[in-house]
Amino acid sequence: FFVVTLALIPAFVWDTLKLTSRFAGPILRLREALAEAGKGRTVPPLRFRDNDFWQEMASNFNLMMEHRETEKEITNSAEKVEQ
Repeated sequence: FFVVTLALIPAFVWDTLKLTSRFAGPILRLREALAEAGKGRTVPPLRFRDNDFWQEMASNFNLMMEHRETEKEITNSAEKVEQ
């Protein structure tokens, strides 16, 4: 039992690291993108790896950024018309 358990530990550790990467990697990229957007910078569309979790969160973030850019363009156009 102990020999089999010891033999399987590396596989469990590897699988845990892969699963953690699928959770944490996208959240870290989202966190960085939010920080850049908070500073007023243009953020490229957020793309996660195909097997990552949180795909819908990236889509929602991208929609929000598109909406923000559209509002910015409308505001700039309105300011030019007023001048």
